[in-house]
Amino acid sequence: MSAEELVELGKNRKKWLPDLGPSPLGRWSKRFPDYVRHGSLAKKAQERGCLRVLRDLNALANVTKDKTTEKLLRKDYKWLRAQGFCKLKSKKG
Repeated sequence: MSAEELVELGKNRKKWLPDLGPSPLGRWSKRFPDYVRHGSLAKKAQERGCLRVLRDLNALANVTKDKTTEKLLRKDYKWLRAQGFCKLKSKKG
């Protein structure tokens, strides 16, 4: 492959990421404490549905280059998945 083809491949690599809009997770920031982030995710899950918020968390964790942000996104994904208000078919129990 030539250098131009590699550059084009790099540009198109993230086409799979859906348009998440202005603020897919509401008032979420890695600088906020757990209870603020969790409250924001719970509110967004009630508005948009748990599955959609979980997908947004996963998509953002996959594309971020900041390891701290990725770690918190994955932690919050696990927290939201474990909540009783998230009724998902694939959830055991």
